[in-house]
Amino acid sequence: MQKDGCPPVGQTDGEETDNEAAEPLEKWQRPPSAKDAAQLDLDLIAELNADTSLLEEKPRPKKHFWSIVALLLAITILCGFIFAVYGKLKENDLGFLQENVQLAQDPFVQSLKGAILGVQCKDARGTAFSIRSDGLALTNYHVVQSAKNAGDIILSLQDGKLAICTSYLLYPELDLAVLSFSAQDLSYVQISLEEPKKGDLLYFVGNPLGFSLQAGRGKVLRHTLSEGMQPPVLLFSGLVNSGNSGSPVFNEDGQAVAVIFAKLSNVKATGLAIELKYLFEKEDFLQIFARS
Repeated sequence: MQKDGCPPVGQTDGEETDNEAAEPLEKWQRPPSAKDAAQLDLDLIAELNADTSLLEEKPRPKKHFWSIVALLLAITILCGFIFAVYGKLKENDLGFLQENVQLAQDPFVQSLKGAILGVQCKDARGTAFSIRSDGLALTNYHVVQSAKNAGDIILSLQDGKLAICTSYLLYPELDLAVLSFSAQDLSYVQISLEEPKKGDLLYFVGNPLGFSLQAGRGKVLRHTLSEGMQPPVLLFSGLVNSGNSGSPVFNEDGQAVAVIFAKLSNVKATGLAIELKYLFEKEDFLQIFARS
């Protein structure tokens, strides 16, 4: 007989039975009941449990960090470009595009476009025009003043070809530059040294804001003085924009009488031009212009 408070025979104080020592199993660790085992594929379960490859962590695809950075940078640059172009267009009068469409119906105006060239010197762009068929053109001094040598100046011909300037004459006091380059059979302007009078109708053709061969018209307002220019300059009405620098100004007979070099910033639709008669007072220019 066992007395109360005494351990069973063969068991001393401090010892535990096997059932008491075993930790309880989690539900997932317990073997299935006979009823569940009949409905389960135990062999498949054992096979899956033995396959440790399913437990291996597969490497995650790396994020294309630099691709994302490049994309964001490209978007930033594009937005900056769009805002810059918008700002540039906003500060200029785009009415010249509509005026060019209207003048395009006039055969006389179309005939004035044949001698117009594009000119580029490093970051500066403008207009030039042929005054001889064998490669002699005029533009503004300020368009090409950054050139360290003639080869820095590139002219765009109307057939799509490019011509590199071979030599030049510079006249800062007239804001004019005479460019020599290799060419044949180019269309060129006829020149008049007669002084335009107040109220005379004028036409001009150039490459404003990157638009090629844009024609405009206006009238002579008066002659005035301009800072940095020695002789008086021609003040005329007209939609002049950046890129019109170097554009020829024609009279009603289709003869070039002046070259656009600026516009008035405080007066809308007003341009400034230097008359060609002052260029023909330069002996070195006359020598190359009259060459055979």
